[in-house]
Order: sequence, then C-alpha cells, then structure tokens
Amino acid sequence: MNLSIIIPSIRINKWPELIESIKKSCKNYSYEIIFVGPEINHVIDEYKNIKYVRDFGHPNRCQQIGVLLSEGEYITWGSDDGLYVEDAIDSCLHEIYENKLDYLATGYNEGGNVAVNNYSIRSCYFVGKEVKPEYFIFNVAFIKREILEHEGFDTTFEVTCIGHTDLAWRIQKKYKNGKLLVKEIMNCEHMEGRSGDHGPIYDAQTFHDGPELAMKTQHGTWNSIEWNMWKYDTKPVWERRFG
Repeated sequence: MNLSIIIPSIRINKWPELIESIKKSCKNYSYEIIFVGPEINHVIDEYKNIKYVRDFGHPNRCQQIGVLLSEGEYITWGSDDGLYVEDAIDSCLHEIYENKLDYLATGYNEGGNVAVNNYSIRSCYFVGKEVKPEYFIFNVAFIKREILEHEGFDTTFEVTCIGHTDLAWRIQKKYKNGKLLVKEIMNCEHMEGRSGDHGPIYDAQTFHDGPELAMKTQHGTWNSIEWNMWKYDTKPVWERRFG
C-alpha cells in the first residue's frame, strides 16, 4: 500500500464528502484512511480501506494512534473539516517516488486563504533558536512510515498543528532527503478563536502547546519519540473537550 491518511475527528457528518474528495485526489495509488475519534459514521462500513478507532484523547494523541495502525509506505494527515483538491495527492506521491524522497511538505487553504506564512516554521509560530530559518512546516506532509516509527508525534502536545511543527523541526534536523512543494492540496474551514467547537483547540494551543514548543525549541530538547509514549504522556479522556 502506498499511503495511509490519518484523520483525527469529531465531525463525523463531514466524513462522506471528505472520503469522496480523497477518491478524486488519489486515483493512481493505493491508500487507506484511518479515522480516530469518539464517534463513528457508519458510512465507512462499505469500505475495506477505511479503519476507525474510538478514542477520547486529544487530537495529537489520536493522530499518533493512527500512525500505529498505518500500513502504507508513506503517511499523511488531514482534517475532518478539509477537502482534498482533485489529483493533488497523486501529484504529491508522484513527486515523492520520482525523487525518492523521505518526506514532502506542502500546504492548504483555510477559509479560502492560504493558511501558512511562506511555509516557514519561524513565520508561523513562535519558536526558539534550534529551529533554523530554512525549516518548513509540516501542517500537510507525507513521510515514510519507517521514519515515523522512530520519530513519531510528541503527545505531550495536545493539538495537531503543534504536533506537526514539533515533528517538522526534528525531522529536518536529522533527515535531509526531503522537499517543500509550494502547493495547496486541501481546502479547510476556519473558526476564529473559541468560536464553534474550536474552543478546546484554541485554549490548548494558546496556553499550553505554544509556550511548550517555544521552550523546547529554545533549549534544544530533542529526542526520538517512541511509538508507545502516548500511553504515558496523555490521559484517555481529553478534559478540555470531554471532561
């Protein structure tokens, strides 16, 4: 199998449209979708290439659980409020296989606007001196599964975007066979601040994950992340949303 697509999810009503967008975006390669979250939409029952795990943990924990279940040669991650652009996943995988890459990073739109600032970690987040100016973000990325087996997501962070960013600087510090593709392959919705169901994400990123990332990247606290650390770093129920 070429690709595993991991979706931490609470918005199960959006699954049908997301699944259809993936079908149109990935026509030439084999893939699986892994949903992880508190509820299931049984629309997936008809698919043999879609998995589901019930979990009430924070989104970064959910995506690490998805990594554990992945079987694709490469892994990517998405959002349940996002839709993939037609043929976009195909173009990314073609780029990967054509250039024999370990990882490829690209971008997305949020609320109709390009969601990242110059694709640069330093332009998007407050980080320390260990993050080099040339390091780019992994909000949307494709990585060899064997690399994630050794690195993984640091589940002391709660939200996915900070999990992606922490992974991005660790990967680029250690692995050099990667590339940035300046292209938006997914269109996502946007919620300001604590509006809608975004409150727990906003609070976690603003008051916990952001400051922790700044401290970690300032002092060079870099370690490979073992796959099973999510069991010890997290609680089975994310109190910000479900407590």
